[in-house]
Amino acid sequence: DGTLHVEEKLFLEAINRYWGLHVIFGKGELDWTKEQLEIIEADEERRIVVNAMPGAGKTAVACAKISRMIDEGIPASQIWLMSFTRTAVQELRNRIASFAEEDEDVIGVKIATIDSRAWQLRFGMRDEQGKNLFQSYDLSISEALSLIKANPEDYEQAFGGISHVIIDEAQDITGVRLQLIEAIVEMLPPKCGVTIFGDEAQAIYGFTSDEQPEAAGQNFLKVLRECYSENFEFLELNSMHRTDNLALLKLVDELRLEIQVENPRDVIKQEDAAKKIRAASDNKETLFQADEYKGLDDTLVLF
Repeated sequence: DGTLHVEEKLFLEAINRYWGLHVIFGKGELDWTKEQLEIIEADEERRIVVNAMPGAGKTAVACAKISRMIDEGIPASQIWLMSFTRTAVQELRNRIASFAEEDEDVIGVKIATIDSRAWQLRFGMRDEQGKNLFQSYDLSISEALSLIKANPEDYEQAFGGISHVIIDEAQDITGVRLQLIEAIVEMLPPKCGVTIFGDEAQAIYGFTSDEQPEAAGQNFLKVLRECYSENFEFLELNSMHRTDNLALLKLVDELRLEIQVENPRDVIKQEDAAKKIRAASDNKETLFQADEYKGLDDTLVLF
């Protein structure tokens, strides 16, 4: 289609690597929207929170931003990227490489899950590395948090060389992980930029919090809006690029509004949702009939 997409570049890299064929191509440049470019090209010292809907190109934007900063002379080792799961971290590693001119350009980027970053913070600042290696994740993070609070000067010095921090899936950062990320951000040098990606409509962990009652339902995106609105700019990625089916796009927009409003309806009627999904789909034959679900108040529809 005239555009070199990220996945296409990864495929060409595989050909180069496994078959020894010389492939010449530049970066995986995409047709960025204005809202995407604002985030990619933002000055590295800016602190931004990006609320991004599914399919808005959040991961591609994050990786392109990192590649741009490296191209402009920021050492890869001065860029931190933290995400919630190991799967997300691996995807980010692959995607960042796809935007770089050379793999070596991005190899130094500090990419880790929040839990592994907590482990590194704990054992990088103490001698008892063998102690409690197999304790729970939450306990490990709590201990890292306690160390940061007990030795702020040591950690401020350790964080002093960071130029930019990117945090992904912020809607799922809750409880002690939320407190740890807050502590890290507060200790960053004033000129260290921060870009935080998330989607409040996709938050799935807040309601399972077993922390103290006042923490239940809180996630990092909510805390940022309520407590740090003067320190961050809040931007949106609201264009879905996974489909141009207008009916599906309208359906997603409507259901996101249902999820995000302060006082949503008690339930989205199953038969209504089924009819909307069926009407929006290009492949109606494979979808259930709405009539089959009438009166089943405990039905959960995933799409």
